[in-house]
Amino acid sequence: MDLRGKPDIKISEHCEKHESKEIVSWCPVHDVGVCAECQGNDHSDCDGVESVSEIASIAQLNSDFKTLKIKFGNIRKVYKKLQREREGNIESVKTQKVQIRDEIRKLRENLNYHLIELENKLISQLDKTCEKYATNLSGEIIDYKYRSAVLDSHDDESAKAKEYGSNLQIILAAKKGMAIAKHEVEHLTKLNETIRNYSVEFTLAEAIKDVLNIKSLGSVDTIEANAYVNLEMLNINPFLPSIKTVKPKTSIENKEDNRWHRTRLKRSKEFNMNTSLDKFLPEVSGAAFMPDESIILADTAHKRLLHVKDKGQIFQEVSLPFEPFDVAVLGNSKLFISMLNDRRVDVRDISTMEQIDELILPSNASGLNAFEDSLLVVVCEKTGLYLVGSDNSINIISMKHNDEGPVDINAETISYAETKKCLVHSYTHSGKRKFTLKVDGFGYIHGIALLKDSSILVAKLSPGRHSITHISQDGKDKMLRLELNEIASPRSLAVHRKKRKLLLVHGVRKISIFQEL
Repeated sequence: MDLRGKPDIKISEHCEKHESKEIVSWCPVHDVGVCAECQGNDHSDCDGVESVSEIASIAQLNSDFKTLKIKFGNIRKVYKKLQREREGNIESVKTQKVQIRDEIRKLRENLNYHLIELENKLISQLDKTCEKYATNLSGEIIDYKYRSAVLDSHDDESAKAKEYGSNLQIILAAKKGMAIAKHEVEHLTKLNETIRNYSVEFTLAEAIKDVLNIKSLGSVDTIEANAYVNLEMLNINPFLPSIKTVKPKTSIENKEDNRWHRTRLKRSKEFNMNTSLDKFLPEVSGAAFMPDESIILADTAHKRLLHVKDKGQIFQEVSLPFEPFDVAVLGNSKLFISMLNDRRVDVRDISTMEQIDELILPSNASGLNAFEDSLLVVVCEKTGLYLVGSDNSINIISMKHNDEGPVDINAETISYAETKKCLVHSYTHSGKRKFTLKVDGFGYIHGIALLKDSSILVAKLSPGRHSITHISQDGKDKMLRLELNEIASPRSLAVHRKKRKLLLVHGVRKISIFQEL
């Protein structure tokens, strides 16, 4: 005998609005059971209202319950999947937190190291300056002591002559003393015009004043992305944005366009620059592949070029009389170097690194690149881009208000980024603009590269942030490259067209080489 009795059933048979009245119908529009009064007053215009007495048989309801059980099971699976994904998301955020903390720590270490180098340089300069002036002053003091000793000696001789000498000795002592006095007065008169007091003063650089006023090294932001789940098994219509289906064209060009984001980059090499030739860490502002696949770097901070072999060895260092901004290699013979805040572009022989020519532009030059026999130069201040041919012909792509920044060129496209505005421009060789877009987020753009399909990689220098953005050929799509998401502080990008190699300079002295697949 079952003595448990009937369990309490929480499904009410009474109307929610009129608790004393029994439910007689079901409204599918509002998904609620209603009494006769509610049906007549509130649900008379609702479609599909069913009388509970006319709903299908118990057998049919049992079939519905089986279907409902399956659907509930599928819904639970979706929620469990969402639960696992959210838990995984929490773990990935924790991992990212550890990585970003490590990047912040490395940034602080690099800043500390650089500050120590600057401190040592200033102290060395202070020591040399003080030693120089102390030496000068010490020499003057020795001269003063010597001249005073001459006067003392003559005083002694004059005193002895007056007491024990002849009249002639007394006369000569007086005359000689007058001559000495005359000579010393003349010397002091001349000395008085040149004598100087020295003091040592320390002046803080304006750039450092700005740094001291910085309230933050960066920002930590969340990046949200849609994470839709497959709801087809539920046979319901989820609230998803409508997707417009466009039938793709069958041309090879459009097939390439549809695959822009699938371009694979395989890391083939990574090494640190060996800076044993100089205690100062390089501040790379431009990079290029040499004909032998070695690398040439522009080090702005220390006014030099660094020629780096594939294992990071700096086998050639070229001192420059100016601060280099960017470099470009044209053919097998010429190296072009733009100068920071200068209209000139230095032209050098690759084999000797000696200057052979100089280009003078209408305003400051910045980014450089080359393709086949043409040189591409970014000319700032309401000028634009200069495409210089081997016959010295110039094709000008005019721009109204363009700033300094990196540039790249291939057989079809010119891509150029304005560093501080974070604007990316794409043009044809004839100067027709394809698109202009802004890369959002903290930091400045320091590198740009065209891949083999003319999609664009943009390197944004943002302390503590991953910022290698991949932009489609038409500029309509952009994404972060997953295989590059561990790279912090990217500086310069360069491409070897024939070998399909991508050069990335990042961090303080790290170089990575990728192969386009």
